Amino acid sequence: MIKRIFVILGLVLLVSYLAVAGIVYRIGNESMSCKDVTIHIKDVDDVGIVSERDIQQQIATVRKKIIGQRFDSINTLDISQMIESNQLVRKASCYHTPDSCLRIDIEQRKPILRIQSSTIGNHYVDQDRMLLPVQAVVPMQIPLATGYISKEIAENDLYDIADFLSDNRFWREEITQIYVNTNGDIELVPRVGQHTILVGDAKNLEKKLDNVKKFYAKVLSRKGWNYYKVVNVKFENQVIGEK
Repeated sequence: MIKRIFVILGLVLLVSYLAVAGIVYRIGNESMSCKDVTIHIKDVDDVGIVSERDIQQQIATVRKKIIGQRFDSINTLDISQMIESNQLVRKASCYHTPDSCLRIDIEQRKPILRIQSSTIGNHYVDQDRMLLPVQAVVPMQIPLATGYISKEIAENDLYDIADFLSDNRFWREEITQIYVNTNGDIELVPRVGQHTILVGDAKNLEKKLDNVKKFYAKVLSRKGWNYYKVVNVKFENQVIGEK
């Protein structure tokens, strides 16, 4: 019983010590001056729409003011919000490090589709269905959509198609372009053959393309890949070859 009391007392003292030490450490850090600003961008090589130079230019004025300032006088929330005003930045976090630097961690937006629209211009669509300005070349391979694309189609049907392609290796490698015609119907341009695949919209896309694969195996494999100009799967449970 006595041994148990000593164990509990020891744990209480340890927790109290760590709490006090943490407070002292934090107070000590807050009273230190900022020596430098460092920037870390997540997935900079894979995504690449935001560079360290971009962020340095954005915070140039603020950077001059905070170098030499005490950390307790630096508003890290304001700096994070300023950086997040950049449309290409998804999230920014600012905090000070033990070596007296202000570190900025950047999560950039990830484009999953590029659109070249005759109505709304050129944009990327990111993982949150947001339209982004085309300000940099994306090193990653992403689908291209062209034609009469509205904002609504870009953020909904085209996003859903791009998301499907990213998870389906066969169709990701087979589809070279997405096209929206004057009727607002979506067509897919395959790598093999001179036909297009008319899907209409993104509803039941997986089933529609499964039907196309069956049509390829049963019909085009015999008649030839250029026999039809359009493979129409716009309507449910129908595959129509149009010359």
